[in-house]
Amino acid sequence: MILQRICIVLLLYHTVVIPCCMAQMHLYNFEQFNDTNLLPTNNIKSIVHDKDGVMWMATDKGLCKFDQSSAKLFLNEQGNPHSLLENKLSGLYQDSKGRLWIALGTNGLSCYNPELPVEQAFTNYTYYDEEGTVLPIAKVSGIVEDADGNIWFGGQETDILRLDGKTGTISRLKLMPESTGPVSIFHLFRDKEGLIWIGTRHHGFLKFNPGTRAVKQYNLRPEAEPWELENGGQVCMEYGGKLWLHYYDLGLCTLDLHTGKMETDLLGTGKNNQFYDNVIRCMAVRKDGKVWVGHIRNGLYLYDPATGQRELIDWSEITPQDHSPDVISSMYVDAYDNLW
Repeated sequence: MILQRICIVLLLYHTVVIPCCMAQMHLYNFEQFNDTNLLPTNNIKSIVHDKDGVMWMATDKGLCKFDQSSAKLFLNEQGNPHSLLENKLSGLYQDSKGRLWIALGTNGLSCYNPELPVEQAFTNYTYYDEEGTVLPIAKVSGIVEDADGNIWFGGQETDILRLDGKTGTISRLKLMPESTGPVSIFHLFRDKEGLIWIGTRHHGFLKFNPGTRAVKQYNLRPEAEPWELENGGQVCMEYGGKLWLHYYDLGLCTLDLHTGKMETDLLGTGKNNQFYDNVIRCMAVRKDGKVWVGHIRNGLYLYDPATGQRELIDWSEITPQDHSPDVISSMYVDAYDNLW
């Protein structure tokens, strides 16, 4: 298992023109924050930022609030049911009300409401009732809000679960009626039209309409038998009229939302050599329109949609003091065009 060594990187970017050949050299300046510099841990699974520009991080040691000068940690408090259910976290999502929905490291979901006193701020969800049967909520991998304020989430063999925004009740929707078992979900993404894109483990991508409950499958590896071979990934963002996504063994892909055209392996990374060793976890776009891609081990890729040019910034440049591979799990661009 690859340990998370780098927790947050602030990327500053500038260009220097070399007169002798009229070429441009890109110089990157990285500033590292870690467990010796403000943060409680080096294992950061997800980052979101609130309306005040404050960063929130899901870590293996609790929920961390970080403002670049100090860090505050929210932890499980034994005996307090309104504290964080556990400290090992795996994901984070911010809804339209500013609440944080937290995927727990083992099973279940927590919701943090910053408007409540801290001792009452967390609501935890570990089970739901399905026709009189109480079912546990498995490990959650994806969380998203629809236009009506309902929270949709899912994970390993869960299908998709809906938490009603008004009543708080949870129900399950079977995504593939013909499937021999519940669909395993890697990631959920809501596009500008309000449709939810579901990245699965074995069933490709699913386009889901939360209003009509209609489901359309995008299967790029029809030869892959469900439950036997990997066949899916995650949608990372919508940009330039396209969905930008990762698909197992097909690398960085785009799906044109108007024409339906799919382009694959834009980075030229090819297939996985070993199980999940060539995976993209996150993407972001800065003001110059170029796409930054976080790889599970290689480092950062920079892709120019206008020209198709690509560049790898490996760990020898990101962290010169330690060249060993690491996982880039989450990225975002702040108001000053810095990449975190």
